[in-house]
Amino acid sequence: MCFQREHGEAVPGCLGKAASNGGDKTSDYCYDPKGLGWPDVKYIAGEPTQLLGECEADCDNDSECKEGLICFQRDGYLAIPGCSGEGSKDSDYCIKAAP
Repeated sequence: MCFQREHGEAVPGCLGKAASNGGDKTSDYCYDPKGLGWPDVKYIAGEPTQLLGECEADCDNDSECKEGLICFQRDGYLAIPGCSGEGSKDSDYCIKAAP
């Protein structure tokens, strides 16, 4: 998958200055989310009757995610941090909160 950077975000599964927070802060990088052992994205159709789990969509805010997760607001097919797969365009996914 292509990890699209806008502000020098760390590149998943990559080490080094360019991949962390150095180098060209807007360069995009290819990475293999399957190789990182991340959970696959999952789209829950309609209004969820329970809180969404890790890498599940479509949340509107953090309160719709299980404890310890936040609602990642994305545009288009922007890579979903900590999740494997492309997911649905413009859908927002619950992901692990930064430590």
